[in-house]
Amino acid sequence: MIQNFTVQLNTGDYKSIVIGSASFSATACTASAVLEFDSMGNPYCVSGGVGGASTKMDSAGTVTISKSGDTATITVTQNSGRVTTQ
Repeated sequence: MIQNFTVQLNTGDYKSIVIGSASFSATACTASAVLEFDSMGNPYCVSGGVGGASTKMDSAGTVTISKSGDTATITVTQNSGRVTTQ
């Protein structure tokens, strides 16, 4: 059974975490798009929010987050969905 998993920042364990920037490249992807993964772990850019039109990512994407002065960059690989941090 497939279940959705959503992380809501600035609540609970994620209190005070701030997204500094996010960059994901996919054809026809908009700035308000959502990053989703299919059942095989492949990342997609979903324009128009959850349930919108999905487009496979063209290249690796990054998200920069910070909390209490500490910053991390999260990279999502386009073909495998592998996530790494720096």
